[in-house]
Amino acid sequence: MRMDCEGNDKFELHKVFKEANVLKSIKLSQLRYACDICRIDPSSSTFRICNYKPIGTRGRPKLRWTDCVEDAFKVLKVTNRKTAPKRRLEWKGVF
Repeated sequence: MRMDCEGNDKFELHKVFKEANVLKSIKLSQLRYACDICRIDPSSSTFRICNYKPIGTRGRPKLRWTDCVEDAFKVLKVTNRKTAPKRRLEWKGVF
């Protein structure tokens, strides 16, 4: 199957990727990655980069990846996103 713009509608794309809702699968994978980041050592560079909060203001704030993840946690009604993923058995029930 060709993946160009002609003749490919969303139903054909669903057949190719075998996902009912592509956006939902993207959000779930973002949350899984965010949980992995919460569990790693706070002194690691990955943890520090993902939790970095830039200082100073110029214009409209940029949309950061962590902002999208926090919105997803709000939808799931997770109160403390930093400690919830560390309780793995409880966290697996969320997904």
